[in-house]
Amino acid sequence: MADDITKKEHYVPQCYLKNFSIAGNPEKIHVFDKVKAQIRRDQNILDNAQERYFYDIDIDKILVEASEENRAAIVKQLGADYEMLHKDKTQYIEKLFAEQLEGGYSQLLKAIIEKACSATPWYISNCYCMSEEQKIAFSIYLSVQYLRTRKTRNMIEEGYTKLYETLFRKIYNQKCDDESKLNPGDVTFAIGKEALKIPHAEMILDMDATLDLSVAFLNHIWVIYINNTKVPFWTSDSPVVLNNMPSGIMANKGIMSKGIEIYLPLSGKVCLALYDREAYGMAFALKTSFEDRFYLQASKEIVERCNMIQVKECNRCVYAEDDDFSVAEKMCKDYPSLMQKNREYFDVG
Repeated sequence: MADDITKKEHYVPQCYLKNFSIAGNPEKIHVFDKVKAQIRRDQNILDNAQERYFYDIDIDKILVEASEENRAAIVKQLGADYEMLHKDKTQYIEKLFAEQLEGGYSQLLKAIIEKACSATPWYISNCYCMSEEQKIAFSIYLSVQYLRTRKTRNMIEEGYTKLYETLFRKIYNQKCDDESKLNPGDVTFAIGKEALKIPHAEMILDMDATLDLSVAFLNHIWVIYINNTKVPFWTSDSPVVLNNMPSGIMANKGIMSKGIEIYLPLSGKVCLALYDREAYGMAFALKTSFEDRFYLQASKEIVERCNMIQVKECNRCVYAEDDDFSVAEKMCKDYPSLMQKNREYFDVG
């Protein structure tokens, strides 16, 4: 049984990362760590975008993290199920990805990349970049990738802690006078790292939520950028990145927000981009007769912009087939806040 246990569980699949591997060495990749502003060359793909037992939920670790009072309540609530959970080594989510998703994802990636890389100028101007069936299938993979990362887990953690802090503060302030009221920051809550895996697992396994997310992706304009410049597309430990040009006081970065751009590089030469139909429909109508699923040639400026968004939005690490990360190094120098461990913050109440 021990031989069947996967220790390194990837939140970005290896079949995807290999599309950014070093020429002639499909198992190696170059890494830029923005927290340290450090380049790590010739790194094993196996050792990146992964954590030990990232998806596995250890009930005993949850009990260790809990207070004595909560520990007793958890054990009582579990009852006879405790022994089953204590012995559970099925690695359900890891096996779900490996056995039911990543094989099909790898094949679809390969088909889209090969088609783009072999496309002639006539084909680029006159043909769809993928079929409608491929687009629908890819929207599922896009949704799963968006949900499964460390960055999403950090977002869940920040959402829970901010919500609990705000609710506690409001309830407390309703019962006391003005002088003893709590201000934001006066009280903090934390959720255990092991316990945090539970809401993340629930999110990943919620098929209705995944399908809703897929529909949201499908509603955008889909573009495949073909990169014939000398600068390759980069990817990261959170490869599905969202960007929005500021409008008004601040830009909304929800998937269905007006003006949203969504990028997923597929290889150093190919990048999938999704654009809000209302904001970008007219602009693209001037470039192509297609309303959706079309090719565009990527300029060096577009490639570098996509790479900068990956640096900005990744949790920590950017990956590439080329070890020239000078643009990323300059970003860290000009904007030191990028080097802080990335968390998504929520304004609550």
